[in-house]
Amino acid sequence: MSYKLNNNISTVTIIPPESRWVFVDSEKLIIDPNEISNIKNKKFVFNIRYLSFLYISTIALLRIIFFYFRQFFVVTCNSNNKITSIILESGRGYDSQNINRFIKIKNNEKISIQAFRRISYMRYHRVGFFVMMKNAFDSIFCFYYSIFRLDQPNSMVLLALDRGVSNISMYVYLKSFFLEFNKKYPECTVYTDGALIASHASISSGMKTIRTYHGLMGKTNPNTYPEYNSIYTYSLDEKKYLSNLGIGSKIYIYQSSPIKAPEKIIIFFMSEDASTVKAIDLIEIVKLFRSFNYKIYAKLHPLNDAPQEIVNEYNLVFDNYEDMLNSQKIERISGDSASDVISIKKPSFIVSWDSTAACEALRAGVIPINIPMSSVDISGFVYSVRKRSISWHSEKDMVKGFLNGGYLHNNILKILRERV
Repeated sequence: MSYKLNNNISTVTIIPPESRWVFVDSEKLIIDPNEISNIKNKKFVFNIRYLSFLYISTIALLRIIFFYFRQFFVVTCNSNNKITSIILESGRGYDSQNINRFIKIKNNEKISIQAFRRISYMRYHRVGFFVMMKNAFDSIFCFYYSIFRLDQPNSMVLLALDRGVSNISMYVYLKSFFLEFNKKYPECTVYTDGALIASHASISSGMKTIRTYHGLMGKTNPNTYPEYNSIYTYSLDEKKYLSNLGIGSKIYIYQSSPIKAPEKIIIFFMSEDASTVKAIDLIEIVKLFRSFNYKIYAKLHPLNDAPQEIVNEYNLVFDNYEDMLNSQKIERISGDSASDVISIKKPSFIVSWDSTAACEALRAGVIPINIPMSSVDISGFVYSVRKRSISWHSEKDMVKGFLNGGYLHNNILKILRERV
């Protein structure tokens, strides 16, 4: 059995689930095809791959031993509570909110771990030396078998070698962590959005693992996709996409309540970065809807409340929003998610910048207006937010037609939902 990754990557033989963590970075070959040319610059690593393997294995093993001793210098969080949930967070501050949409978890029965920070795991459990060593040798053998025995494209093998030290050592530590945690709390479930190495580790340890997307899904490589127990997505398009790839997990769509009687309200779901929002677009839309006596609100992106390290990492800019919104006398509203805000305010329209909010609005029966960001390439996303929304720059006449009585609300929704 084989899968076609994209036009730049040849067909590959299916990878056994226990080996998928080795090639986890091949996701980058789908998201960013330029990664292929970057990897080709390191072709010498592939030419001496047997020597590379010996070097990678040795350094990875030393790193694993370092991890073992490092955990004794981390203060642990001791708790006598029964832990039923581990929430792996990316650090953005809001990525775990969707869990509340399908299950209620008691605060005293969950722990939140920064998925990409090893010390965050160490605060909750110290892993035994022999467990780590057994997993180290098992994983090094798995790495060898995957690199030299599975028929994979050179680009994937080269990428695996390039990231081998980091991936082997992290996988070994995380699998050891989850194995021991699972023995202590056998009914515990792991919730994650991404964190692929951690996902593979928790699944291979036998822990129930659930993927909860906090934004629109990007295209993926089914050959390295973790075998989650279940997956929660935003749209039917995404559910069908995963099913067509042969993903065997149970796939659900977040529940959405339809707005039966929308109000004369329009809500701006602001971009995560104010530098991508052109004041001229905002002013034009505000002026049009005010002329038809619409109430106008704005919800800032959740990253406005993100930790400073995340703001710095993504070079985010928020300063412009205060002046922009104040000058137009737009009332700011709060809420955990776009679906919550839409459900409470019952708008007729929302405006967003290539946002998940447009998908949530259309599902709820609210007309989404999209202002595309020129700096964003959406070709890697499964749900076509630009086709399923009214483009302000090219289709504003459709909005004006509705406001002047030329279009029915349900007719516009039907047009957007049926676009391919």
